Amino acid sequence: MKQRLPIVEVEWEDAGSHGSWDDEDSHLKQAKPLICYSVGYLASKRADRIILVASRASYQDGSNWQQIPRGCIRSMRYVER
Repeated sequence: MKQRLPIVEVEWEDAGSHGSWDDEDSHLKQAKPLICYSVGYLASKRADRIILVASRASYQDGSNWQQIPRGCIRSMRYVER
């Protein structure tokens, strides 16, 4: 591994869709934010997004990369080791 990365837990809001037939009023009343939680190594903090990686190994940089746009992030906390 190249460097020791911090571990974070991120609460973020995702986009969603609903594919069945509904009347507009009942769908709009039931629509709720889709709140997601991700935990991983914080590989990058950019102005427009963060990048997490789920797994790391001594022989490669990582596996299962996830990008989360900054505008979707509700909170982020560092996890102590």
